[in-house]
Order: sequence, then structure tokens, then C-alpha cells
Amino acid sequence: MSFLLECIGLSKHFGGIPAVDDVTFKMQEKELKCIIGPNGAGKTTLLNLIAGLLKPEAGRIIFKGKDITGLSAYRRAQIGIARTFQLTTVFQKMTAYDNLLIANSGRANIPDIVKNMGLEDKLDRKVSHLSYVDKKRLEIAMAVALNPTLLLLDEPFSGLSEDEIRELTVQIKSLADKMTILMIEHKISKVCDLAHRITVLNDGKIICDGKPDEALNDPTVRKVYWKYE
Repeated sequence: MSFLLECIGLSKHFGGIPAVDDVTFKMQEKELKCIIGPNGAGKTTLLNLIAGLLKPEAGRIIFKGKDITGLSAYRRAQIGIARTFQLTTVFQKMTAYDNLLIANSGRANIPDIVKNMGLEDKLDRKVSHLSYVDKKRLEIAMAVALNPTLLLLDEPFSGLSEDEIRELTVQIKSLADKMTILMIEHKISKVCDLAHRITVLNDGKIICDGKPDEALNDPTVRKVYWKYE
């Protein structure tokens, strides 16, 4: 079986403390995987390693069958990896539409992206006038406009209400029909109905990798993640 993404033995330390510690996992095409874990578990560091924003001290990253460990973030974006951030990174003084034009790879169907993310009536607004959830939607739309094969989402539900999370969950699910998605989230309850598989990190190590019900019922996850006895 061939895999779109393979992370093999990835490690990264900060000040001698392991943020990511010998992490190995694989993803198939059109898979939606969620990485969860408590604060400081290494989730964002792992995403940054895959995106090329950080370099691993050990391990390899294989994408579409090729070793991309040494490639820059820019080159990874060119070959099909796009990333969003926990804090939105959009151009506040420009309109939503102009933000999308900047991101457009030239191959993406912008009208479809706009419709999918519920931004049809917001394109002419300056980003600074958009609600927080619409800024989140716009950032995801900009990443999708790069026409990626692999979309990396950094806590897209952070700061959102329950209703906003439900709406964004539907929108992310529709994207998963077109691309592979790897997203990180703090709370497992937010992703059980969304993910095909869940990887649980704690202290930089994978303590569980499986289907949502397997992660929910794993005794190590229950003890470490929820501090159950």
C-alpha cells in the first residue's frame, strides 16, 4: 500500500526538552487524521516539522514517495502542502476577495471554495471587519486556494462557539472529499465525528493511533489525557 505522507522517527528538542520524540505515522490519500493532546504535547511542533517551518533533529518526512525532509516551507507549498495557523494569518486591510487572489495557485476553483466556506456575501468586506469565525474560514479558503494535496489545519476550532464549530466541521468534511487533511485539536470531543483516525500525543510521543472509538476507549489515553485513574 502506498501512502501520501510518512513521518518516520521525527524528533525535535527545545532547550533539551523533547517537543516531538521519535514520532512515526502514515497517511493515505483523502484521509482525515486529527492529532490531539494536552497543551505542550508537541502538536504544533509536529505540524511545523511537516510544513517545513522547523527542521527535525532526527527522522524523515516522505511525501508522495519522495524524501522532503530537507525542503524549505516554500518548496513544500509548491509541491502540495498548505498550512493554517491557530492565530489567523490574513491581510487585515485588504478585502476577503483580495486575500484569496493572493493565495490563488491559478488551478483552484475559487467560486467553489468561496461557496464551500460560506464566504459568498463577505468577499467585498475588509478582513478587519470580518468576525473571528469568518477570518478562520477565510484562512482555510486561502490554504485551499493553493490547491494542496495535503492540508494542515492548526486548531481550526480554537476560540469558536459550539454552533460555529458544528458549521466549520461540515465545511472541513466537504474538503476531505478533495484532499488529505491533517489537523490538530486540543479536545478529543470536537473531532470524534470528523476524523477517520486520531493520533494522541503526550510529552512529544504517540500514545495511541487508531479510529476515534479506539482512541476514546484506550486506557493510556484515558489516564494521561483526562487524568483518569
